[in-house]
Amino acid sequence: MADEEKKDAPGEETGPANKKGSPMKLIILLLLVLVIGGGGFFAWKSGTIDKLLGKSEKDVAAAKEEKPEKPDIGPIFSLETFIVNLNEPMGKRYLKA
Repeated sequence: MADEEKKDAPGEETGPANKKGSPMKLIILLLLVLVIGGGGFFAWKSGTIDKLLGKSEKDVAAAKEEKPEKPDIGPIFSLETFIVNLNEPMGKRYLKA
């Protein structure tokens, strides 16, 4: 009889509600993150975000067409194959380029 009173004491819940990390809450949170993330990705790819920010289609197209200028790297010369020692004491490793 004393055991029954201990189990039914107020403030102490027994069962799945007492667990701190309920798997149902985790599943709901994961689904919520996936839905919000998927909606955001769709809005970004479809151009809805640009419309909400007030950008016209011409501005968006012009921004996509603008490419940064490539820097001039100078002349390029062909070289023959060469071997470089990689400073190993026994000389077992080398680079052939």
